[in-house]
Amino acid sequence: MTQRSPSVSHRRVAAPVRPRRPVSTVPDLLVAIAVMGWAMAALFAVASFSDDNVTAGEAGPILARLFAAALGTFATFVFVLALALLRDERGDWTHYGVPTVVGVVAGTLVAFLLLETAGAWIFAPLLLLLFALRPLRSAVARALGRRPLGAR
Repeated sequence: MTQRSPSVSHRRVAAPVRPRRPVSTVPDLLVAIAVMGWAMAALFAVASFSDDNVTAGEAGPILARLFAAALGTFATFVFVLALALLRDERGDWTHYGVPTVVGVVAGTLVAFLLLETAGAWIFAPLLLLLFALRPLRSAVARALGRRPLGAR
């Protein structure tokens, strides 16, 4: 047996720890969808109280309020899912800024088009959700000659 001297410390070498991969752009898209849902829910709730033309009959305003509540609940769950996917980057506000603006604009346009029964144009505002994706935001910022949000 080998005898160890008391002055030499032996320590165990642990396996190298790989750093975590950066968060994908999916949470940014989910934040935009959640905010879009909240904006639509708020507009449908307001329209159910203020607009007599929501739908014909007494069931129209009640259905609009139920739809607004379901949409708000859905948006909350999507936002919680986005927070879970963000892991350690929950405090990084670059994941919330642009997606929030995109979500509010898209949600307002979709709600307006639904209330006005715009038919073929109803899905057009959903294309705005592409701007919630980090690679497209970075490309637009570079094209405008600015530093992309969230660039390190």
